[in-house]
Amino acid sequence: MKLFLRCVAFAPLLALAASCCANNPLNCNDLQADSLYLILNSNPADSHSFSAAELDTVYLRRYSPTDSTTLSDPVTIVRAQQQQTNSSLLATLKSANLDPSTTLVISNNEPFPPSITGGKLNAYNYLLTVHDNAQGAPTYQFKINSIQLKGDYVADACSTCYKNTYKRFRVNGGPYQDVTESGGLPVAVTLSKP
Repeated sequence: MKLFLRCVAFAPLLALAASCCANNPLNCNDLQADSLYLILNSNPADSHSFSAAELDTVYLRRYSPTDSTTLSDPVTIVRAQQQQTNSSLLATLKSANLDPSTTLVISNNEPFPPSITGGKLNAYNYLLTVHDNAQGAPTYQFKINSIQLKGDYVADACSTCYKNTYKRFRVNGGPYQDVTESGGLPVAVTLSKP
């Protein structure tokens, strides 16, 4: 009988906790937490910017840091496709005033599918190629490597979400770019012609 009374007394508390979580939508966005944001410079006033023809199609390949001779099949990123990104990512880009047509996002699940072995994006190096298809046009390549990621799980009463706490990488062997987010907004690195 005592057990029954305890359960009856405990039931309203359990219902209250469940209703709290039910009214609180889960907005983790875990898949984008480790993302790298790259802006392809298209400012016409800058002599180091890319033309619309050069940015029409860019190619991204990934490879193992231990074997740079085995590149993945290239992922072709067409500007029209970049604008058709998922709604959550599009909202993130807009909140940071980033143009989806010139911002390339590399995450744990896009533009490459998740690895069969479960490796995160920092398990690879990347080669980004910008090239106008006109005959004789120059090709520009950006080697993205030495990616360092750290994160932690943050819990509240209703959910547990992954949060990136440290994000750095190198472009073409240059100094580390610290792109650790603050305030939930992405930090982007602008890539320009040399």
